[in-house]
Amino acid sequence: PANDITQIMNKISNIFLTAALFVVLISVLAVTAFARRESRPLKELAKTANAFGHGDLEARVRLDDDYSEEMEEVAVAFNNMAASLQKSEYRRQEFVANVSHELRTPVSIIKGACEYAEKYDETPQERLETILMIHRQADKMTSLISQLLSMTRLEQGTELAHLQQLSLSDLARSVCLEQAYSPEKVIVQADDPVFVQADAALLSRLVQNLVDNALKYGKPDGH
Repeated sequence: PANDITQIMNKISNIFLTAALFVVLISVLAVTAFARRESRPLKELAKTANAFGHGDLEARVRLDDDYSEEMEEVAVAFNNMAASLQKSEYRRQEFVANVSHELRTPVSIIKGACEYAEKYDETPQERLETILMIHRQADKMTSLISQLLSMTRLEQGTELAHLQQLSLSDLARSVCLEQAYSPEKVIVQADDPVFVQADAALLSRLVQNLVDNALKYGKPDGH
């Protein structure tokens, strides 16, 4: 009968409509899950970049099996860039610390000389000696800055050491004389001749650092 056929067709249509809706729902859920899985590496990369930008220099993207080949390449490139920037920042901090430490003494001497000149009515000879002292300290500051810049460039590979034959004993005596160490605490004992191939500025810094550390951390009454 026609009525039965119509009812059967309506039921079949409802079944197909329900099945189609179910397939669409499953497809939407699958696409959403896939998109969420694929977007997780991007969110991780954005989170890491934001942390790095706010001062966390140790922030790195953690790689796992969810990363596609393309996303893994991006993450590796980001980690390499972050490591390079971190190294540059540490070098900058070290340079600033070295400059602050090395310039403290000559700046203090210049300041003391100026305050003395302002407080007391110096004679022309005393005034000349004060000016010469300030000039010497200014030259020393210039030399220190130049040496620190050279050391930084050497670490970065943008400058080569200037090697030459030096008398190590003469250099040691010269460094100790320039730094005006106490002769009771710092005693130079060096046989002549002792020659080395080295960069004069860098080797002078090395000798000075060794003596400074020995004075700072050695025995109170030692030498």
